[in-house]
Amino acid sequence: MMPITWLPLAGRFLVVWALVAVFFYFAGEFIARVFLPWLATVTNMLAEYFHADLFIVPDKQGVVIKILARVTQDIYQYNFPIAPKGAELTAVGTLAHALTPLVIFFALVLSWPGSFKAIVLRVVMGVPMGIVLLSATLPCLLVSHIEGVFHSALQTVAKKEMPMPFIMTWVIFMEMGGVWLLPIMGALGCVAVTHPVNYKKPENID
Repeated sequence: MMPITWLPLAGRFLVVWALVAVFFYFAGEFIARVFLPWLATVTNMLAEYFHADLFIVPDKQGVVIKILARVTQDIYQYNFPIAPKGAELTAVGTLAHALTPLVIFFALVLSWPGSFKAIVLRVVMGVPMGIVLLSATLPCLLVSHIEGVFHSALQTVAKKEMPMPFIMTWVIFMEMGGVWLLPIMGALGCVAVTHPVNYKKPENID
């Protein structure tokens, strides 16, 4: 196995990154629309007090994914009234932000040295991995926006600092670097599976 030299690898990564970013710039909205029903399903699995519908719409920020949350029951947290049944809340996440983990992931798996067969296998493995990455990021972000409104209302009514919901803590982790860490870990896992390791047979000792 040829040793990996990091400077050429970094240059290769930057070139591939640019190409992958261009691909997702033009194809990103189509990809998001294909997986939007699944992302809506994940969002509703995470939602505790509301039913969510997702839409892809133009916005001054660019193309965004919008969540429309309808409260399905009167919400009480720590015995404080927070929101009535039937209330509607909205929030958005930019499409570019949602696709960032996929850009990082595919830039890594395509730029890492390997045979043509290995790279094709990484891309095939990357399809379910990409779905996992989207599921772990975008729905959590949208739900956390809605939960953030509930949390602010709770603190206003309670007149004191209250514990944050776990999903808001998860999104803070994502915003603090997790959005990079997850795709890097996923890409390294795909590389490890497809990258052969040569073991040197020990010499016989007389």
